Amino acid sequence: MQHGNPSWFLYADNCYYDSLQNLPSSILTSSARPFVCRRDDAHPKINAIRVILAHFFQRRAELSRMLDDILFAELSSVSLPDRCFRSRSTVIAAHLCKAYGERVATAIHTPPFLESCLTDDDIISEYSIVFALLWLCYPLDELTPILRHLRCDDVLSCIRQQPRALHSLIDN
Repeated sequence: MQHGNPSWFLYADNCYYDSLQNLPSSILTSSARPFVCRRDDAHPKINAIRVILAHFFQRRAELSRMLDDILFAELSSVSLPDRCFRSRSTVIAAHLCKAYGERVATAIHTPPFLESCLTDDDIISEYSIVFALLWLCYPLDELTPILRHLRCDDVLSCIRQQPRALHSLIDN
């Protein structure tokens, strides 16, 4: 059986480019290094973005077509933070963190309307941001049963731990 893919798989291609464009060149070139056949010293940042996105688009297409049992088997070595629900969305997000690093993975799956909110001052741990934003990426059929089992105090605690820039979105 296959459940829905993460909603961030459906962003327009230019949204991924725009998000990556906001990252420093050093992070992008480091992230792209495993996928590079040749170097482009004239435009290292643009080249790194192209390399990352080419790999991501190919990987996204592969993962999108996989049935859940095949996806979980292929990504069985991907580790999740403690108490993180193992779902299609969380496993894919963790896989991208491993492939590209936390900053690039966060940029790839951050909703376009939030990317301007996430400044370096707000990011204490990029890895925690990836999983803090996952609730935005869960298909509703996966999210609803999880939320039903949470205590109100736990939900409030999580809300208080979100980056300051997201508080206005949460308060509304």
